[in-house]
Amino acid sequence: MVWDAKQQNPTAHDSELADIAGISVNEVVNGETIAELRAEDLPTRDLERVIKRRKQLAVQRHLRIAEQYIEHVALGEFPKREGR
Repeated sequence: MVWDAKQQNPTAHDSELADIAGISVNEVVNGETIAELRAEDLPTRDLERVIKRRKQLAVQRHLRIAEQYIEHVALGEFPKREGR
């Protein structure tokens, strides 16, 4: 799903691709959520940055795995991928 989202949205940021592909990440940071901070009228910038990075890393991981699968399919080997 991430690979397809990347092909359809090549200029989208990785965190946007996570949303498009439906990749979920843990949105609790140090026991707090963005909704809780907003309810208390506190700044959310730091939490947003952490969540954006988590989405980015998840998408990069999925793309790396997809590339390995595609590479091995071209060699007639499926399912096969290398480590990390």
